[in-house]
Amino acid sequence: MRLLPVLIGLLTLTMGFAIYFSIPNIHNTQTTSARDLAGPKQEVVPGGVILTRPLNVTIDASGNPRMVVNVTVKPTSGEGLAQLDIRISNAANKNSCVIAEPPSGCIYAKRVSNATIGVPLNSSGAYYFVLDNTPSSQEKLVSYTVSIKRDVTDEYVTHDGPSNWLGLSLGGVGTLAVVYGLTRKTVIPWE
Repeated sequence: MRLLPVLIGLLTLTMGFAIYFSIPNIHNTQTTSARDLAGPKQEVVPGGVILTRPLNVTIDASGNPRMVVNVTVKPTSGEGLAQLDIRISNAANKNSCVIAEPPSGCIYAKRVSNATIGVPLNSSGAYYFVLDNTPSSQEKLVSYTVSIKRDVTDEYVTHDGPSNWLGLSLGGVGTLAVVYGLTRKTVIPWE
C-alpha cells in the first residue's frame, strides 16, 4: 500500500462528492391544469331565442387563468355546420351584454360555427355564456364544453448540472487513486 496516493485519492474523492451534493441544479417544468365547468353538453337553441347559461367561476389568480370554450354549431336537420352568436359576460356587464340590443361590454362576442374560445379571467364570480339565435328562424344544435385552464410551474432539484458532473469526475479520479494506492506494493528504500 502506498500512503500518498491513498491520501490524495481520499481527498479528491471527498472534494468531488462535496461539490456534487452541494450544488443543486433547479429545473422548472410548465404544465397546464384544467378544470371542467360545464360539458360536454348538447343543447337545441330554437330560432329567434337567446339562451343564457350562468357559470360560477372560482379561480386562483396565479398562472394566467383563462376560460376555454369549445363550441360546435350544427343545424338540427341536415349536415354541415351552422352559425350562432356566442357571447361571454361577467356579472358587472350582464345587462349590457346579455339583454341589451345591440350587446356591449361583453368579454367575448362573435358569430361562430366551430371554435375554441379563450377568454382571460381576472377574478372569481358569476360569468354568463350566451347562445343567441335571434337572427335565425332555424333550430340549431350546439355542442360545447367550458373549462378553466391555468399554467402551473413546478420546480424540482436535481444534481445533473455541469458542476455536478465535475464533482462526479473528481470522485471517480479519487476512487481510482485510492484503488491504485491500496493495490501497489509498498517500496522500502533500504531493501
